[in-house]
Amino acid sequence: MHATVTAEPPVGKDGLPGQVTCHFTQPNSISSVSVAVWPADPTLFDRMKTQAGSVHDLPGLGDKAFGEPRAVYVLRGGWMVNVVIIGFDVSTTAEAASIAHTAMERL
Repeated sequence: MHATVTAEPPVGKDGLPGQVTCHFTQPNSISSVSVAVWPADPTLFDRMKTQAGSVHDLPGLGDKAFGEPRAVYVLRGGWMVNVVIIGFDVSTTAEAASIAHTAMERL
């Protein structure tokens, strides 16, 4: 599989202070995976979880984590990791959680 990878700070209002996002895309496809990292604390995490609506906790991933099959948010120390999967057939949080775990190991 071949993928194009870009890493960039958010432009305009599309991100949080200190956020950096990597986009992994396949040529000629709408499928992609984005991994975003930004400074965060438990208060921000809780606010984002409330705003996300219908999500479930993901115990054992970071200090706190929540998600749904296509998006996972993980707080670890002073960092938030967000993984979003688009265009792939996913029915559980396993794939996004695995990517988030790998990203957290590299912080």
